[in-house]
Amino acid sequence: MIGGTGAYTYDIGNGPQNSGIFTNVTQGSYTVVVDDGTCSSSITVSIACPSAMYQEQLLQQTLLAMD
Repeated sequence: MIGGTGAYTYDIGNGPQNSGIFTNVTQGSYTVVVDDGTCSSSITVSIACPSAMYQEQLLQQTLLAMD
């Protein structure tokens, strides 16, 4: 998110967290919501690979692309 202020929270549907790193993510589609307390932005990502490490890397790359 460009131009956001303050601390960001990240959510994929199980409640906001302070870190943009998600663990134990299974296959499926997720809407990633990034919020700075004033504005929010979201993107939908699909996880098709069962590798946990790959899933975490994909979500991290997606979040970086949102910046």
